[in-house]
Amino acid sequence: APGGNLVLSMPGASAAQQTHAVYDDSGADNPYGIEITQESFVNGSPNDDYVIMRFILNNTSGVSITGLRFGILADWDATNYNANAGGYDATDEITWQAYDNGSVLADYRGIKLINGTLATAGVDSSKLIWAIDAGGNGFPDSDKYLYLTSGFTHADANKTSRYDLFSIVAAGPITLDAGARDTVTFALLAGDTYPELQDAGVRALDPTPVDDPTNPPDNLPVTFEVYQNYPNPFNPATTISFDMPYTGSYRLSIINALGQTVDEQTGEARVGPVTLEWDGSKFASGPYFYRVTVGDYSKTRKMMLLK
Repeated sequence: APGGNLVLSMPGASAAQQTHAVYDDSGADNPYGIEITQESFVNGSPNDDYVIMRFILNNTSGVSITGLRFGILADWDATNYNANAGGYDATDEITWQAYDNGSVLADYRGIKLINGTLATAGVDSSKLIWAIDAGGNGFPDSDKYLYLTSGFTHADANKTSRYDLFSIVAAGPITLDAGARDTVTFALLAGDTYPELQDAGVRALDPTPVDDPTNPPDNLPVTFEVYQNYPNPFNPATTISFDMPYTGSYRLSIINALGQTVDEQTGEARVGPVTLEWDGSKFASGPYFYRVTVGDYSKTRKMMLLK
């Protein structure tokens, strides 16, 4: 999307390493009108064994979109690409791959859906993607949708294999009304053994079991902070990020140059980073202020809408 090129921040506002990008489906043969804000978050030790990938889906088509599936595919190639086993563990809700040396499994990689409704989780042959044996043309759209909607068909088929495999996890079905947004978040996990992978998945899912600002975990902020919106200037939408000092409610207020509150968003969030999108398509060009309020905390920053 215009102005949406990948930006890497080290350190980032909310993590040791952080990326931000915006893209859409305008290059597709039959675009639906979906804009996606993609963010990644990598923390320092001891929480450097998982990566959070967050996707904010924005329906810009002007009409309702139903039956949407959103997934992530990983061709892990753990140690030796041609000697992988893998599957889905329903108890931990982790889709995993590992190196199978013929007697033990090691060098685990996994995917866990941490925000969204799980629709598909499984592991299958990478040759189906690349069509190497058949001399085909890669992974056609029909097969992509087939796997996005395959449920748990491939959950157990390859848990004892030694093969070239890929993993897929998908959320859905998602309904997006015109102008509506939804968020799908995955954790990419690593561990030498499955218990290590399992532990990484627990920490990625709920890094702060007890929301105690006086004794916070290493990977979450302990202070209230509001960051500069991105992009800025913007047209018509921008991303506003802030850190929740504790689990609770927040309010985002949009204020014009006359000091009038012209728009508001409210919600609930856990302690840690929060990202919101504000769409200024209904408002005139010019300077605006955005104020984030969490309990007794409040901070205001300036932004510019240019049409």
